[in-house]
Amino acid sequence: MPIAPKPTSALLIVGHGSTQNPDSSTPYFEHAAEIRRRGLFGEVHCCFWKEEPSMREAFYLLDSDEVYVVPDFISEGYFTQEVIPRELQLSGPTTVVRGKTFHYCLPVGVHPSMTELILRRARELAPAPNVVVVPFFISDGRHSFQDIPVLLGIESELGPAASQREIFRHNPHSLRGKSLFYSSAIGTEPLIADVILDLVHDFDLLYKHST
Repeated sequence: MPIAPKPTSALLIVGHGSTQNPDSSTPYFEHAAEIRRRGLFGEVHCCFWKEEPSMREAFYLLDSDEVYVVPDFISEGYFTQEVIPRELQLSGPTTVVRGKTFHYCLPVGVHPSMTELILRRARELAPAPNVVVVPFFISDGRHSFQDIPVLLGIESELGPAASQREIFRHNPHSLRGKSLFYSSAIGTEPLIADVILDLVHDFDLLYKHST
């Protein structure tokens, strides 16, 4: 659902990041770039737990007095409920920190539109009646490159993550008499940018319009 432009507000997309996989932050920056391209916010930034810029450095990136924080995580849990609020000093849906008003939205993965994104990815990958596996992660890393292929039986043993990138280009995989199509992580889908915007819209409907 489209949101009204917020030229005086900032959007802060928060991700986990990785010290081992340098490409894990790519989807986050791509989502930010797409939203920035649409000109809906005065500024759009990313910050991470395991990469730079860190969450604590985010304060120095922001010029706007109003900031929407969207966790680009696949589910609610320790990081969205404990780590992010602690690092950004958030105490509820809306918190004033250092003179700035922060609105803390729900994580990307819990939005209802994620179901349609998964189905869309599956239809694009294999429109025929086949087995389709779509990893429910924001970015491709150890789990999608190594762990899942071994568990599915596509690969026989763990190998360096970088060498597993070809796993997505070898579709279909013949497994137990079926054709299995293996997708990259759902978080690499460009339309995640729309989910982030939907979460901002939902926050405004739930909190700002009820006061």
